[in-house]
Order: sequence, then C-alpha cells, then structure tokens
Amino acid sequence: MQKSKFNINEQESSKDNNEDEQDQKSSDTEILDSESPGYEPIFQEFSDNSASDCKNSELSTDDSNSVLSTSTQNESNQDSENENANIQLPPGFPEALRLLEIKSHSNMTNNMYREIIEAFSEQHVSLYRATNKLASLVSIDPVWIDCCVKSCCAFTGNLKNLQECPTCGEKRYKSNSNDQIGRKKMAYFPLKDRFVIQYQNSSRSLELQYRNNYTTSQEYLQYRSYGDVFDGGRYQELVEEGHFMDYRDIALIASLDGPSAPGDLNSFLYPVIEELKELEHGIRCHDGYTNQDFILHCSVVSWSGDTPALAKLMCTTGHNSYQGCRYCDLRGIWENHVYFPIKPPKGKTGVAYNPNNLPKRTHQDYLNKIIKWKSAKNNRDKERIETATGVNGQSILFELKSTKFPNSFPIDIMHLLYENIPGYMFRHWYGSFYPNNNSSLNINEYTIQRNVWNTIGETMEKNKKSMPVDFGRPPRNIVKYHNGFKAEEWANWVVLYSMPLLKEHLPNKIIQGWSLFVAAVRLCQKRIISIADVNEIQHLILGFYNYYERIYYHQDQARLPAMKICFHYLLHLADTIKINGPCWSTWQFPMERLCGMLIPLVQSKLHPYDNLANQIILKERLNHLQFIEHIYQQVHPSQNKSRQCNDENIVFTNLNYEEELYFPTTKHHLNKSMVNKLKKQYSTCYETKIILQQEFPENGKKYARLRTRNGHYIGSMWKSENKDFGRMNYGIAARMKVDKWAAFKNRAPQFEIQEFYGRVKYYFVHKFNDNTHLMAFVQWTQNVIEDEYGLKYFREFGVEQFIDVRVIDRCIGFLKCGNSFFIIDKEVDDPDDSYIDSNSESD
Repeated sequence: MQKSKFNINEQESSKDNNEDEQDQKSSDTEILDSESPGYEPIFQEFSDNSASDCKNSELSTDDSNSVLSTSTQNESNQDSENENANIQLPPGFPEALRLLEIKSHSNMTNNMYREIIEAFSEQHVSLYRATNKLASLVSIDPVWIDCCVKSCCAFTGNLKNLQECPTCGEKRYKSNSNDQIGRKKMAYFPLKDRFVIQYQNSSRSLELQYRNNYTTSQEYLQYRSYGDVFDGGRYQELVEEGHFMDYRDIALIASLDGPSAPGDLNSFLYPVIEELKELEHGIRCHDGYTNQDFILHCSVVSWSGDTPALAKLMCTTGHNSYQGCRYCDLRGIWENHVYFPIKPPKGKTGVAYNPNNLPKRTHQDYLNKIIKWKSAKNNRDKERIETATGVNGQSILFELKSTKFPNSFPIDIMHLLYENIPGYMFRHWYGSFYPNNNSSLNINEYTIQRNVWNTIGETMEKNKKSMPVDFGRPPRNIVKYHNGFKAEEWANWVVLYSMPLLKEHLPNKIIQGWSLFVAAVRLCQKRIISIADVNEIQHLILGFYNYYERIYYHQDQARLPAMKICFHYLLHLADTIKINGPCWSTWQFPMERLCGMLIPLVQSKLHPYDNLANQIILKERLNHLQFIEHIYQQVHPSQNKSRQCNDENIVFTNLNYEEELYFPTTKHHLNKSMVNKLKKQYSTCYETKIILQQEFPENGKKYARLRTRNGHYIGSMWKSENKDFGRMNYGIAARMKVDKWAAFKNRAPQFEIQEFYGRVKYYFVHKFNDNTHLMAFVQWTQNVIEDEYGLKYFREFGVEQFIDVRVIDRCIGFLKCGNSFFIIDKEVDDPDDSYIDSNSESD
C-alpha cells in the first residue's frame, strides 16, 4: 500500500516531540537501511498516473512544530520558493539535518547518530523526523517500477500489464499478499524534479547557462577547436534541427555502465526515454535569476559507454558478429571468433578495406536494417539477418529526436586507449598473448625476456616516491599487478612510463611504432584539441595501425586474434572527436567513479536494491538542499562566514600574486652566498645601481608549499613530509623569457620562452625596494638531453637559483632508470604563459 508524503507529515505533526522520540526509534533503521518492507511506502509517492506530473512545493504550518508538507501539483513553483524564503526551521532541525548530511557520506551508524544528537542538541530530533523533514523541504522522489526477479525485463510500456515475465515466466507479484506487490522493484529518479529545483535558485540558474555562455563567446565564434561537446558536429546539427533555441536549454550526456546487462534493456530504459521525450517537448520551470516562468527544453547530445554496453543499448550484435563495428560496414573474418583486420590473411579470399575510406554507416542504414530484421518470417531468418547486418532489434532510443545512429555514440578512450590497447600490447611484449595451444606464436622480435620484465617492474616500484601526487596512483610493478591495473594506471603507463622503460629493450622499429600510439594518446588527453591536433591524431593513429597490422598480424591467419575490434575502433577515433567533441567530455571516468561511490552505500544484505535507492534519494535531497538558500543557510550558517586565513604563518598572500605560500614556515637569514644569488635574481627586475645603492635585507620567511595560480600544490625539499614513504612533490617545470643571443654582447636581445626543470628547495618571502617578492630557491637539472622520441633526461642536478614563483608552471616527476633521470611530465595542454607575456623582463 502506498502512502503519500503529505499523510506522513500530517501524522508527524500530531505528535509531541518526546512521544515522537520514543515511538520512532525503531523506525530509524528502516529509514536508511530498508530492512523492513514497511519502509518502501515512505518514498513511493508516484503512482503510474502521476509519474509524469511536475511536482511543486506548498507550505502547511502546524503551531506545535511548524512542520512542512509537500503536495504534488502541476503548477508554477514561484509561490513555494517565495514562501520558503520566510520559513524558519524548528529548533533542533538545523543541527539534525547537518548531522544527517555527515552521516550520508561517512560510516556513521544510526545508533551513533542518535548518541551524537542527544549529546549536542537539546531537541533530540530523531533520524526518522530529520529524514522526513528533509523530504518535505526537497521535493525529489523516485518512481518505483516492477521488474522481473531475474532482471529479464521491467514491466513498462507494452509489458506494463503483464502478470509474469515473458522471458522466464516468473510471477510478477508476491503470492502471499492480497495486494499486488511486486516481487522486485527498480527505482527511477526523474531528472525534471532536479532541474525545477535548481533553476529556482538564482545562482544555479546562471551556472546552468554554461552552454549558452560557451557558444556565444568570442572564442567559440572566431576560433575552431574542440574544447567541449558544443564544438562537435553532433551538437551543431541539433542546433540546426531546432534544439537549444532558448539560452536556458540544457544539453545532456548519457552514460551506461554495470557489471551485467538486463535481458530487455529497452524496458528498463522506458521511464527515462519517456521523460527525455517530455523534456525535448519542454517543461515549465521558474528562473530564480530573472524571476520569470519559462519552458525548459533538454536534449541528449551523446550516449557513452564501453563497447558491450553500447551494443546492448543500440540493439546490435557487437564484436561477436561479422558486422561488429557500430560506425562502418567492415566485415569481420572468422577464426574461432570474429576478428577485424583491414586486409584478409594471405591466401584467403576477402575484402581489403581502405582505412582512410571505410564504408560508413548512417542513421538511415540502421533504420533500413531494422525494417529488414522486423520483416523476418521466423527466428532462423532473424538470425541470418543479425549475422549479416549486425542489428538484432530496434533500440528505444529511436523515439528521441536528438539521437542519431551512430553519431550519438562516441568512442570512450578510457576503455579503448587506456584499458584495451595497452593491456593487449603488454601481453604481446610479455609473450602471453596467444593461448598455450598456440604458444609458439608468442616468441617474436618484440618479446621481452621475463628477467628484463622483472627489472622493469622493480624500477617502477623504486620510483613510487618520485612521482607527484598530482599524477594519481603511484607506479606499481606491472609484472605483478597488471591484471589489477585501473584505467588511470594504464593511462600513466602509456604516456609516462612505457617509453623510457621500454626503449632500451625493444627493437627500434617496435618502439617507433609504439611511440606513435603514445603521442596520439597524449593529444587525445588535451582539454582543448585544435583542428591541427585532430589531424595529427588521425595521422598518428593510422601510422600505429599500419605498424600494428604489419608487425603483429602481417596477414597470417594464425595471428588473426591479434586483430581484435578495439584496434579497428582506433580508425574511427579522429571522427568521433569531430562529431562529439574532446575525449574528456564523453569518457567513462565519471560513471566509473559514480559506480565506485554507489557500491559502499549498500548496507543491507536483505534488501540491497531498496537500501541503495533510499541512500541515493537521501543524497540527492541533501545535494539539492543548497539550492533552497534560506533553508540551507540555517543548516550551514558557517558557510556565510569568510574562510580567508589572515595568519601569515599559515597562508601568505600578496596582491601582486595569484599564488599563495603555505605553512610550515620559519624566519630565515640569508648567508652571503644566498644574498648574492638573490641579488642576481633582482638584477633582472631592477637596475643594478638600485641594488648597489640600497641597503639589502638579508632576512625573510621560509615557506614549505606553493599553491599555483592554477590551483596546483607544489611542495619543497625543506619540509617534505614522510621522508621514508612520502611522494616527491617538488619537481617543477618553469617557463621564462631568455635572450637567445645572450652569449653575443654585440647582438640585439631577442627574447624567447624556454622551459627549465628543477626541484624546489624552499619558498622565500623577501621585501625589497618597497615590494614584497615571493621567491622559490631552486636547483636546476644539468645538461638535459632530448632524444628522437621527445624523451628528456639528465644525469645530475646543477646550479641553484632564486626565481619568482610566477614562472613555475607545473609539477613534474623524475624517473631514475639506470644512471639517468627521465623527466616525467603529465601535462598535455598548452602551457599558461600569461604571466610571461605580460612581463617583458628577461631572466
């Protein structure tokens, strides 16, 4: 039986506070852990008939405790927003909601919540009452939908009235209940509720106009590059088709993931597709910034996921069929499995394709193949059509005006470039690519001996501390842990470690071919990809692909397993950037992180899915409480106070610098040698006679850490934490203007920006000539050599020098390999030379 939220709040308002504490203690566990079936109705507000209604808040005040109640109406939200601005939470509720938020992102138990609230609040607001108060303030609720107990389908659309699963025959409803209670339910969280709430907030309303601000900027109108999805051809086609006409319209990107796919994915997607159709048509919202009602339209620009997920979503047969590619009609070749070379094996008939002119699929092609599949007379005919066309059904996504096959489905580089390709290449070089019954194929010119691999793995382990925290996970022994490598580790292996570690152990032609892939990946990681970058990616990828086919396959039928579909998808990589924008805008990292956040939320073994749904809705309500500003300020009054630190022993700031220096700190006296080095630095900023004529201060303050103008933190050798196991965070790349003709006294100066590498010993604040200077005392690398692959290395460190902290661009690492230190630089975007460009002095 369903209960409305109104009835629950009405029930709450009739109780005395003390009685409520006693009566509801047993319900606290039910609220968050969903151990009791009695919990479900609390969040089951929508019936099937009201699922598409817009929900709006109205206030009902009881004299005893001013409880808010919410009703579902299809009206403007302006009145409720204005009334919310005058509401004061009852005593004890601000503290209870703040503690509830802490509980939601920590491992706090229900008993711990109760003990804390009793110890620090006189009101003793129970977890039950706090949760329901939040529900009354933030009008977000899930829609509960019956589904098969084996996840074959959801009872939606044309399956809505079925009593049993059409696939497995399992009964839909519980047999021991007089009411029709589904045996298994899924929770769908509507988008429009959240959009309505967010747009009511004036600050959030401005943030949601990012798309319009981006596409009307001078850079967007004048320069062609790929800095976001709005630069891609797909978005621009949608604009031409009439989408995004209002400056407040929202562009959406959808992402799929999961350990296993349900049987009938269309039926599970039905609720979201119905809502997306409604959002395409438009819903009424209130703009809190302009204080006006408007019609909000939202359209999906792209759908991302790994290859199996997208195959399921698009209703294609995927890499297990001859037509395995979603972008082109290249036909695979059978060898105990289907593989996808451009050229058939020698001595075997087949089509040789031009990688620069593949037979591309179109939206109409997909429609024609679906019609053909639907017209099949029996299952055998359907199987033949599926094998020939790669289509095994009609995706529900065809109901959306904004989705076009295959252009709405970009390549995810997280899986392709980080997990798939590097893993297969490692197995080639390690001699484990082919199975034992074909192990002779594993002995090749590119196979590295196991003892050499052990040395490479040990080198990675030894350099753990040499890689800055900004690089993410420290390097692990690839030999021992490659099976457990995450995408981030494979990405670092590709762009940071593989070239310096492998170049001495692979033949020159092998490392040259691999360097093409490494260079392409670095370009794909750029936040803003220029047209020249896209052309270079296409050139590099084509070079790598041709090298790979020639070396690892060379049209040998026995080596067909080397031509897995992921290598074929490389040929479509440049096109997907042109169509969908830069790789970062559609990759799967956010989804992977979300999945990693959701799993720990499940605390109930008896009702895991209900428990997860309840935790998600709690978090979503807490997340959206910030957009109800008057209420949020009562819950978080400290957020209104300035968080600026005025203690120079903790944070040192100066109006002339965007950078900041951080503790620990100490007073520091310069010795004669240091004074001379500092004077030499000042000679680049002031006239020499000024330095000689004025009294020169020999004291200042040392600091241990720097926050750059870009928000990165760089440490120093002076106070490197945890020297035994802490990671080096003090290697730097600095960019300075130098006179290229400095060695020639009679030539006119010609300044150019050059990059230098070193390590920071400490930071120093010094006052001279009525100015405060933020300096770094740096030891530079000596005699840096750059090889043919662009790798930079040196043997030892050299001179020491004071530099202005503004020339420090980023943090780098030093990989010690043999007698050399390789400079490891994760930065792929163009450097920020704004400070140098505005400063004409040389260094």
